Amino acid sequence: MTQIYKCHRLFTVLFIFLHIAVGISGQIQHIAGMQESSIIISINPDADAPINTIADYVITGDMETVVPKLIKYYKKNSK
Repeated sequence: MTQIYKCHRLFTVLFIFLHIAVGISGQIQHIAGMQESSIIISINPDADAPINTIADYVITGDMETVVPKLIKYYKKNSK
């Protein structure tokens, strides 16, 4: 089922299945705008970042290290 939510205060309707939050601490406005995503992945060096409380998957690490590895893995394993 497609989920719809209003993004921040712009009231733009978005259809979000996967939300990857890279280096986002998790301010209340950001969390409110992404809570309806089907899957939330957090990439953050702070294991205690507020965004991690709602994320489905948490990767603790620096984005400059983690993101290139994710891209490399995706390219290797996708068709």
